[in-house]
Amino acid sequence: MESQISPLRQLYFDLNKKLDDEDHKQLKILVGDKIDKRQCQKLECPSDLFKALEEGGFIARDNLKLLKELFHAIQKPALVDVVVEYEAQNCQWSMRILKAQVGQPGKEFKLLGDYVFHKEKLVVCNRGHNIAQVLDEGYSCEKEFGPFSGQFAKPFKPRSVAVSSDNLYFFLDNENFQIVICDNNGKIVKIITLPRDVDPFCVVLVKRFVLVTDIRGHRVLKYTQDGEYIAEVGGRGHGQKEFITPYFVAVNSKDVIMVTDYGNRCVKCFDIECNYLYEYSHLGGELYSVCSIAVDGNDNVYIGDDVNCKVVKLSSDGKWICNLFEGELGSPFYLAVTAAGDRIVSMGTPKTKLRVFTK
Repeated sequence: MESQISPLRQLYFDLNKKLDDEDHKQLKILVGDKIDKRQCQKLECPSDLFKALEEGGFIARDNLKLLKELFHAIQKPALVDVVVEYEAQNCQWSMRILKAQVGQPGKEFKLLGDYVFHKEKLVVCNRGHNIAQVLDEGYSCEKEFGPFSGQFAKPFKPRSVAVSSDNLYFFLDNENFQIVICDNNGKIVKIITLPRDVDPFCVVLVKRFVLVTDIRGHRVLKYTQDGEYIAEVGGRGHGQKEFITPYFVAVNSKDVIMVTDYGNRCVKCFDIECNYLYEYSHLGGELYSVCSIAVDGNDNVYIGDDVNCKVVKLSSDGKWICNLFEGELGSPFYLAVTAAGDRIVSMGTPKTKLRVFTK
């Protein structure tokens, strides 16, 4: 027969790797030999356990308070672990890992999609749980969108997200070939239906238009925010207006549309009418693979090189500035940056953890 572990002892095991030396020492003193295993085994609810310990005189009130705080940290963890601190671009950066959403115990990130910063908050597509989440600046879960159970033919699977200046959230639900538009309260206000022959990957907004990349058709589709099809650019090939697997799009303050052309290893730039302007490629050997892309408030461009596992930073006029986080990224398949450029989020595979770089 499998032996049972008391809830308090289990709490100790759960906390063991999350404590600093001082907390570890205090917890050992508190737990010590003060556990009545037979009694603890009968108390499945943590609040009952703490109450019984208090009433039984096992621990003082101050110690009980500490244990409750520690248990709360397990139930609603920050789940932001500082991994390394180092210098890049003459600035001190810290790299942290977000392993799960905050606010719902046990619901870890599972098959993440794209994410963006909106007003300093990170909006994350948590595809594995059929929801999207807004994380505040402390990475706590502020609100959720979805799962919209029973409203669509298939479960809601947000692959990409864009947010308008008037706080409308555009979720690309590729499983249902649609863009689900929600207000700030999570209510669906409109649905844009996409063709059934596409493989939609990324959604972005420019002016009052919606752009969607189609990695099957190697093109970018353009719609109004009311869902009216306007135009497209692309087709498989190597020409100025052709792509091979255009994964992501970013738009700067001048409404320049930048498309990552993965197969051609470059970023192709267009105006709002989808006319070709110029492209970024190679950059003197600094850029090999082009996957993800983001733009900060000064129109600096950040490109994820998923082969060399780094982010290449360019100025607004396309000049190489520096390489960031080389060797610390894994594969930066997804990328987001704040307007100030002081927080950069990257994710590779497996798609269950976010790396957050803060300076």
